Amino acid sequence: MQDMTERKRIIENNEIKIFDKYDGDYVGPFIIKGEKNKNIDYSNILKCNACHLSHKFRGLYVGNMNAKYMFVGEAPSTNRAGLDIEANYVWHDGPSSKILKDALHSLDILKDSFFTNVIKCSLDKNQSQRPEEYEYCMNRFLLNEISLVHPEYIILMGKKAYESFVLIKNKIPLRFKYRKMLHPSYFIYKGKKVDDLIGNIREVLK
Repeated sequence: MQDMTERKRIIENNEIKIFDKYDGDYVGPFIIKGEKNKNIDYSNILKCNACHLSHKFRGLYVGNMNAKYMFVGEAPSTNRAGLDIEANYVWHDGPSSKILKDALHSLDILKDSFFTNVIKCSLDKNQSQRPEEYEYCMNRFLLNEISLVHPEYIILMGKKAYESFVLIKNKIPLRFKYRKMLHPSYFIYKGKKVDDLIGNIREVLK
C-alpha cells in the first residue's frame, strides 16, 4: 500500500500519470492530454469550502481530457477500506472504479473515457443531501468539466446522478448525448461479473 503522506503529496502536486497518447495497458488514475494539450487543475476543488461537505474526501476527476465518453457518478465513495482516509483526497480507484475501468478496457474505450462526480466531496452516509450542495457543485465544477472535455456521450451512473444532471443539462451550450446506466457498485453488490457490466455498457451506448 502506498504511504499516505506520499499519496497526498502526489495528488496535491497533480503528479498523476499523464499520457500524450494512451499506451493501451495502464488502468490506474490517469490523464490523457491529447492533441489539444489541455491542462488539469485540481486547485479549485481542493480549496473549496462552500458547504458543510468540504471537510470530506475530495473526488478528483481523471481520464482523457478529450474524451468521447464522460462517466459521472453521484459522489466519491466513503467505502475506502482506509486507503485514502489520511490523505483526505480520493481519485477514482475504488472497487466500483476498478470494475468499470476493467469493463471499459475490455471494450477498448477506456482510452476515450473521463471520470467525475456530480458532487466532489463524499456524502454523509444515510443522510439526505440538500439541493444546494448538488447545484453548487454542478454549476461550479461539472459544467466546467463538460465544457473542457466536450464529450460526445455523458453517461450518468445511478439514479441520483441522472436526476441531478437533468436539472442542468439545458445550461450546457454543446451538443452531446446523455445516457443513464446502472452504477458499477450494483454489479459488485449483486455478485455479478465484469462481463455483466460490459453488457450493460453496450446496451447504454447503442
